[in-house]
Amino acid sequence: VIWGKHGYGLSMILGGANKMLWLEKIAHNDGNGAVAWEVKDVLALSNLESGLTLLPDGCSLNGTPDSEILVVAKNGVIVLAWRANTTLEKFEVIPANGITCDTDKAMPLE
Repeated sequence: VIWGKHGYGLSMILGGANKMLWLEKIAHNDGNGAVAWEVKDVLALSNLESGLTLLPDGCSLNGTPDSEILVVAKNGVIVLAWRANTTLEKFEVIPANGITCDTDKAMPLE
């Protein structure tokens, strides 16, 4: 779930050597807890260099928490950053300047 962005979430999809992140929006909720998600955009992660770690939440921009920001880092240094832009419903590459992350949900991309 992307906090503060009602109805949006991220899913990591692993299929063999293919790794991707899906930006999803709730398409239907049946009222009994079953939710159907619609994929809005796909971020391919398979072609990234080895040794990277995905930080899918817990990031801030210039000290302000921003739940749409996700990064990949290596040895504590941000290599790439994206915004899961829920207004445009797509991933956007953004500069890493001013981004810091503090999360317990780091996921190695190996």
